Amino acid sequence: MALDPGARREDSVGDVVHDLNNPLGSVHANLSQLAEYAEDLQAVWEEVRAVRKASRTGVGLDGAARALSRRMDEADADFLVDDLSAAVRDSLAGTSQIRRILRALRIADAGTS
Repeated sequence: MALDPGARREDSVGDVVHDLNNPLGSVHANLSQLAEYAEDLQAVWEEVRAVRKASRTGVGLDGAARALSRRMDEADADFLVDDLSAAVRDSLAGTSQIRRILRALRIADAGTS
């Protein structure tokens, strides 16, 4: 983002809003998706706890293991784990872009003072 000292203030503000909106929208979308992933993975984790408990007591292990497998399939747990990392990396890239924009604004503001 380059701030044009000769540009009208309204144009510059519009440019900044546009430049911030893209990475902010990406971060927001990723956080919404991550919230859904967390709910799905929490349900899988509950089944993991049931398997753990059954393995300690020796009662109902086969049923608990089948329930876990079913829950993992329903949640598409393998995909969630893989995509979770990608969503976090994408969000970090978005917040880095926002930080660069804000840094440029601070530098530009210091130059006009």
